[in-house]
Amino acid sequence: MKRVCALSVAFAAAMLLPVRSAAAQDPNAWQFRVVPYLWAMSTAGSGQLGPVPVNLDASTVTVVKGLDFALEGYVEAAKKGYLLADTHISKVHVDIPAQTVNGVPFTEGKFTNRQVIIAAAAGRRLMTHYGQLDVYGGIRYYDLDLEALFTGFPFLFGGKDNWVDPIVGARLLMPLTPKFIFALRGDVGGFGAGSSFAWMLQPTLTWQMKPKIGALLGFRVLDVNRESGRGPTPFNEDLFLYDVNHRGPGFGMVISF
Repeated sequence: MKRVCALSVAFAAAMLLPVRSAAAQDPNAWQFRVVPYLWAMSTAGSGQLGPVPVNLDASTVTVVKGLDFALEGYVEAAKKGYLLADTHISKVHVDIPAQTVNGVPFTEGKFTNRQVIIAAAAGRRLMTHYGQLDVYGGIRYYDLDLEALFTGFPFLFGGKDNWVDPIVGARLLMPLTPKFIFALRGDVGGFGAGSSFAWMLQPTLTWQMKPKIGALLGFRVLDVNRESGRGPTPFNEDLFLYDVNHRGPGFGMVISF
């Protein structure tokens, strides 16, 4: 219910934005796109919270079933220049089977992953033989809060970390028909400044139902490798490892004005 409410609020907010008619729009003026969306991701990878390694492999079905909250949206403004902001906020819980870590037995438990991932960038819009090309540079901010609680265990294992990655990327927009537009966006980042390395790839297809309203279907892959707080022993409570590939389909509404 929470995720449905969050998505409904995002759609309602976008629909309340003022939309000018095509006839009144200045071709030399800034153009805006607002895209509330839902990313049905799966995850593959591993993490570690102090001495406790956590398996972060989870299917799309597992993530969606354990989704407590999600709020996601994309905004861009373009003329000759190009500005973008992309926000993903979610909270997901996943059941953990009984396991033994470094010789210490743990009962079954629950793992909770709270994520805030925000990208902001600026760049240049160009026209090519294949379509419209946007090149950009900016940052992607991560704020992760991971917790593992085991049944009958006296305390909670957890780790928090936040960091900023520099990113460089591009997006190619290719009209397939008057009503269908294919886009391919990708970037790389981290370079040891935040993550060791991170990359994102996102193909999308937009169906332009009306001049200002469209429906979007796509697929996103976001791969992140982050390590912080490593100490002299494997039981260092500050150790935070997050090496995860997030991937899955997404859908949303495109509002242009």
